[in-house]
Amino acid sequence: MLGEGRNEKRRGIERAELTNSQHPPVSIELPHPVTSASLHPFLRDRFIAGSTNDPWVRVYDLDSGKEKEVYKGHHGPVLCASYSPDGEVYASGSEDGESLVTCVDRRKQVDQCTWTIADE
Repeated sequence: MLGEGRNEKRRGIERAELTNSQHPPVSIELPHPVTSASLHPFLRDRFIAGSTNDPWVRVYDLDSGKEKEVYKGHHGPVLCASYSPDGEVYASGSEDGESLVTCVDRRKQVDQCTWTIADE
């Protein structure tokens, strides 16, 4: 896994705990409960996170925890979000039953990004 996040709540503060095999553990305070978080595999300055508070996937600065971008498209709380191994897209899943694949480079269409969904 490229990045793993978990939510920890202490005294009203939401905290995302981010770890992966290539980056030291990071703990970031966020304004909402985090259901899932993923570090970008190459751009080590950012991570994405989903929340039960709203239907948006947010991109945060890894050092400051400040919100950099917001991706809208779900109609329910985001339960999971993860970057692809090449970092070109991220996939997110929501309580609404939808799974979305979104290009990180907003100038590209999803079909211009390299990605594969494997059948099981």
